[in-house]
Amino acid sequence: MMIRYFIIAIYLGLTTYLIGQSYVSIPPWVRDKQLPPSTKGVTYRSFHEEGSSIEIIRESTKMALISELASKRGLDISGVQVLEKEKEKNYNSKGLKGITSSISSRKLYELKGESFIASFYLADEYFVEKNGMYQFWGLYAFTEDGKQLVFEPIEYTTEYGTPPIWRSALVPGWGQFYKKKTRRGIAILASESVLITATIICEKQRAVNIRKSAETLNIDIVKEYRKRADTWELRRNLAIGGAIAVYAVNLLDAALGKGQVKYAYIPENIGLFAYSDGQINQYGVQIKF
Repeated sequence: MMIRYFIIAIYLGLTTYLIGQSYVSIPPWVRDKQLPPSTKGVTYRSFHEEGSSIEIIRESTKMALISELASKRGLDISGVQVLEKEKEKNYNSKGLKGITSSISSRKLYELKGESFIASFYLADEYFVEKNGMYQFWGLYAFTEDGKQLVFEPIEYTTEYGTPPIWRSALVPGWGQFYKKKTRRGIAILASESVLITATIICEKQRAVNIRKSAETLNIDIVKEYRKRADTWELRRNLAIGGAIAVYAVNLLDAALGKGQVKYAYIPENIGLFAYSDGQINQYGVQIKF
């Protein structure tokens, strides 16, 4: 009886750990190199640099983009004029299904060179500090050939809806993989596989001992086989209880646990858009079939 209570305590603790464990808010363009989708001629480009000052690194990534845009036209960076067009403040507003970019304000820049005009701004940034040094990632949005570029928020979310739940209901750990919690998915899938395998082995050994007890008339041998069968039955029941507990944890985590940060869509095949050409404002819904 004490063993059963011990097993229950372990899995209750595991449940609390899985549901309450924090996640790392690394944006997908840093974590998976997955850039936001390009719309209305807007293209995204990310840069990664290391240094002791965020301001210096940020300026360095900006110049790297300018150099890249100029070199595409066969120009040297010295032949490009950089103009600060406008600045938008208080950009960090809550998105419809999660958080937006963490940058509080943005500057819109325009590049002018021989035979081309380009516009860009820093759409998002992410950095990690260790021992006074920063690992910095900058995400830039830009347009070329004189196309208008307007500020648009990049929305993120940790909500994945119902797909993780039914995936985990079918295959334990599948929902965790879907939410990009790979290690947790592996742990759940491996635990469930081990416990199910243990259940099968224990039941097989229980049946073998029951069969052997029926093949002899020696009462002492019968008692020994029956005792062994009872031991294997207890182990089987513990394995079954563990498998049920892991399966329950798997479903709870799929339903309540936060996933890794991803781009927010409303839903994934439907998106809202807003466009302005300076004279006409357009709003609508984009549907992907």
